[in-house]
Amino acid sequence: MGSASSRPHGSGGRPAAAAPAYEPPQHVVPRPSQQQPAPPPTAEASSTGRGRPAADRYAQTSTVKNPCNLRKGSLRVAPAAAGRPGEFELQFAFDATAPCRVTTFLLVTEDPSKGCSLASALLGAPPRQPVAYESGPGLQFPPPGGCAAAASHAVDLATTPLSHMTLASGNSYPIVIRLEALSEAARAEGRSLDELPPGAPLPAWVRAQSTYARLAPGGADGALKVEVLKQTVWANGARYELREIYGMRGGGDEGPGDLEAGDCVICLCEERSAMVLPCRHMCLCRDCAVALKTRTNKCPVCRNPIQSLLHLTINRRPPSPPAAVAGGGTPVAVR
Repeated sequence: MGSASSRPHGSGGRPAAAAPAYEPPQHVVPRPSQQQPAPPPTAEASSTGRGRPAADRYAQTSTVKNPCNLRKGSLRVAPAAAGRPGEFELQFAFDATAPCRVTTFLLVTEDPSKGCSLASALLGAPPRQPVAYESGPGLQFPPPGGCAAAASHAVDLATTPLSHMTLASGNSYPIVIRLEALSEAARAEGRSLDELPPGAPLPAWVRAQSTYARLAPGGADGALKVEVLKQTVWANGARYELREIYGMRGGGDEGPGDLEAGDCVICLCEERSAMVLPCRHMCLCRDCAVALKTRTNKCPVCRNPIQSLLHLTINRRPPSPPAAVAGGGTPVAVR
């Protein structure tokens, strides 16, 4: 989802140790992979004693449309069909608001500086063919009934040892699942995903979600499970990392449409619909969020400074099919 710069040794001094970065759980809300630090409080905001900021001092929050979303709670590994000993299938559910394609990659290194291109360590391995899908909720991979392209996505422990499939380091991952779709402008221009080879640098006219994972023992029975490491979104030529929203119940396999928000922590009667950034506490109703802007610059849950407030619309739907969070399936990016 930075590297520490080296410093010269002073006379008798020691190099300063870099503090480890805290990485909260990951789920719904993406943040840019490189975000500018928050500016220090102004004299006007600090002189009040209560830290009362003007409403226009909050940072502007933008939204990023992501037409595909893999439900990471549904991701699992299962033995392949009979006659294919030692092979396993990656299985998961996802939602798509536009036609898309799915490609899985094994033992790859991603280069974020080159359009998140993927280079495989499996020399001479046959290419993994993308699997095309029409739009719809609750889509399944591999497709029901199977297809020749889906068969090429099996995990063969004879060629990819289990010891390699459990390790991830830096930008190298045992498993990467990439869902790709065209942007609205690209569809209007008549572009096709066939123009983009699997794993090639992502152009600005593509929208993509990548899920990074590894295999891990599932328990006493020795069964394998898939551990999701993180998820990212590629949109408008930029890479964003998906993060957890704190204060929402639900999620997992049921999809974003089944999320439930509790009562506002201030008025205790209205439903939560506003999230505090950058701490990502969804704890306020709309009216209290508006009033908070003129009274304090602290999150009511963790008391950390507020950079912006994000209002979400949660669509209430029955268990099938899942709806989307924040405006028709558009993950939210903080700029």
